[in-house]
Amino acid sequence: MLLFAIIAAGCTSAGAEVDEARSLMAKGDARLGSVNWDSDPPGIIEAKLVAANIDYENAYASVADIPPGNEDEPDEAYALRELIKSRITLTAAALEIESALVHIMDAEDDARLYQYTLWYGDLANAREDIRAAQGYLEDSVRSLDAITMIRVPVAMQGDIAEAKVTCANLDERAGRLESAIEGALLV
Repeated sequence: MLLFAIIAAGCTSAGAEVDEARSLMAKGDARLGSVNWDSDPPGIIEAKLVAANIDYENAYASVADIPPGNEDEPDEAYALRELIKSRITLTAAALEIESALVHIMDAEDDARLYQYTLWYGDLANAREDIRAAQGYLEDSVRSLDAITMIRVPVAMQGDIAEAKVTCANLDERAGRLESAIEGALLV
């Protein structure tokens, strides 16, 4: 009886940790989804992204130590861990893009003041931020592609596809910014 009680307590604890991770991930997703890249000022974007990252880090901490289940069966804790790791990397990419936006705004101010050396430096920094963002996005997609789908519950498989779309959308935004920066630097 004592062994059964210990096993049941462990399952309940893991279940609570999975629920907490799912809730925190949803909270981070809401913050990430609330970023309006076209109208939010960079400081607001950064605050939302940092808050989302904190939610993801805490969600990951909730499920990081749950022992793996059978490798041939769906495992929600496994799926959450993998999705959360991808979102942490995605958030790092988004923060790099936000940093690039700040450098672009600074470059615009430099140009208005005829400070072309500073303008060039800010655009070069923005380009480096975009390249770092693209590296993070590649890592995020690679981690999503490495997920063993047989271990992902059917109800969560769409979350993986959605995460890949989010990465692609952010990569497209980064690509447009990179093109604009490269075009400005050629002038």
